[in-house]
Amino acid sequence: AEVEADPTYLKQILYNLVSNALHHGRGAILIRVRPGLDRVVVSIGNRIKRSGGKGSGLGVGKRIVAALVHSHGNMRIAYRTFREWHCARLTIFPKTLR
Repeated sequence: AEVEADPTYLKQILYNLVSNALHHGRGAILIRVRPGLDRVVVSIGNRIKRSGGKGSGLGVGKRIVAALVHSHGNMRIAYRTFREWHCARLTIFPKTLR
């Protein structure tokens, strides 16, 4: 799939999402890229680590991702937890000419 994105921002966003999955999850990491007509969706997820700590808050890694996504302008990030799985979903839209 091809996307229009700043390579440095996109690299940092993907790095942080995979790093969060490695550090805060367990087991295999699922990475899925789904191209569409008007967007590309990248999903990264794995099982939640059982640690007795607090739930999935907005930690430093997620704050960095949120800031980069917001500043880029044509992306959206969403997080979802379902049973034992936590998933980050990055949606990249085409940039519009202004």
